[in-house]
Amino acid sequence: MKSPRNFNFSEKRLAGVIFGVVALAAFSFVFGPNIYAQFARQTGNPGWGYGYGYGYGYGSGFDHGTIAGYRTAGNDLTTYDYGYGYGYKGSDVSYTTSNGFSVTPGDLAGLVASGVIVPNAGLTVATFENKVTLTVGPGVTVTIPSGTTFTAGSASNFSTLAANAAPDTTALAGMTSATITGTLSFGLPSLDLTVSPAITIAINVGASEADGTVLNLFRKDASGSWVFEPSGTSPSCTVTSGFCTFTTTHLSSFAAVAPASNNAGNNSSNGSTVGGGGGGGFYTPVFTPPATDSTVTGTYDAATAKANNPDFNTDMGLVKATTATACASGSLIKSKSLSAVYYCGADGKRYVFVNDKAYFSWYTDFSGVQIVSDATLASITIGGNITYRPGMRMIKIQSDPKTYVVARGGTIRWVQTEAAATRLFGANWNTKIDDVSDAFFVNYTVGTPIAN
Repeated sequence: MKSPRNFNFSEKRLAGVIFGVVALAAFSFVFGPNIYAQFARQTGNPGWGYGYGYGYGYGSGFDHGTIAGYRTAGNDLTTYDYGYGYGYKGSDVSYTTSNGFSVTPGDLAGLVASGVIVPNAGLTVATFENKVTLTVGPGVTVTIPSGTTFTAGSASNFSTLAANAAPDTTALAGMTSATITGTLSFGLPSLDLTVSPAITIAINVGASEADGTVLNLFRKDASGSWVFEPSGTSPSCTVTSGFCTFTTTHLSSFAAVAPASNNAGNNSSNGSTVGGGGGGGFYTPVFTPPATDSTVTGTYDAATAKANNPDFNTDMGLVKATTATACASGSLIKSKSLSAVYYCGADGKRYVFVNDKAYFSWYTDFSGVQIVSDATLASITIGGNITYRPGMRMIKIQSDPKTYVVARGGTIRWVQTEAAATRLFGANWNTKIDDVSDAFFVNYTVGTPIAN
């Protein structure tokens, strides 16, 4: 017969076991769709079962193999590796060494369930444990290398990752008369995601554009506005075998754009070459910016202001020099002995970036800078200072509390209300303001204010 003490101990232990089982079941019920799996099965029937794949062994990984699968054979079970085990396999998921896991948008939640996509404890970062090739539509693919991370600004359910080949481009169509030849949307609904390293996206433009055609790329920013030359995304792509392929460090909606009159061998509508973002290189624009910028006096829209001013030549209305110049229009130059970078205008003069913030409103890095001799640089007359690119940032000076947006020609417009600032630059508008030195404020002209 058990003593009261032993009986009580056994009862407590049994109660603890029962509580553990109930808690585990509750965890699975409540958090089941969002749990971080440990074994991504590649073989066998869809659903939960046994087969070969990648994952941790029982007792290791996030949940120690108690809920989301585990590896039973292979190398060190405490590490993420290949072997036999129990786990989840999506119904339309296949695996090859070259493509990794090949999936469609409907399988994205399954990648989280099977441990291919592993969110961190704070639900702000998701890591791809294997390579993934996502087919969004006919000829529309996204390639995500193993080790890639997706980062969100706040805790997020990465099981809701979504993609489609036909995002809404109504606003973009209203911005430009150019032809939209291909589109893609990929990310979390209503949330800007950053990616490291950059991933590759291929959009099928079919026979609409001949090989060799250069297409401009637009991307929706965090505020939902379409942006030309978006930071972190290739500014353009060259059509190859009917595909527009580019890289990006931001997830959102994308569109490949070309004018209706575009044709192979004639990719420029104005013959000018401008410095591109994303890689700092040079490309030929495929549409002509409007002769006048409607955002100077009319309704201001950041995406429109940016699209209307793709380069400093357009922004300042620089006229092409009638004689030979020492630098190519639109190029970035510096001398061997000085660190300062200059923009070479169409007029053959060099223009000064007053600070790095002004520079990065036009470019994302310095990879497109060309080195010239000290003598060559000295021979090029300074034409003036470079103002912020329209539509990129808001500016102010320390001696004046007013915040301004920038339009063509250095025109600045006072944003009079918080509601107007939110409309133009989103809820985080106050993070998109740069201070400009009083000494350089004279480079700008104050225009009509913006009330709402």
